[in-house]
Amino acid sequence: MIQSRTVSICIFFSFILSFPFLLHCLFTVFYRIVFFFLVHSPFISFFKPLITYESC
Repeated sequence: MIQSRTVSICIFFSFILSFPFLLHCLFTVFYRIVFFFLVHSPFISFFKPLITYESC
């Protein structure tokens, strides 16, 4: 009983610690997809100042 509880607590803490990293990965992938669509869209001339400002 104590053993399984310790294991579950360890798994829970490792999940909590890895959660920000997973979130960061998801946001990076999402940002790249959005960036790709912006670059290949006809509105590139409109969004280009915004993109360059964001990257700086």
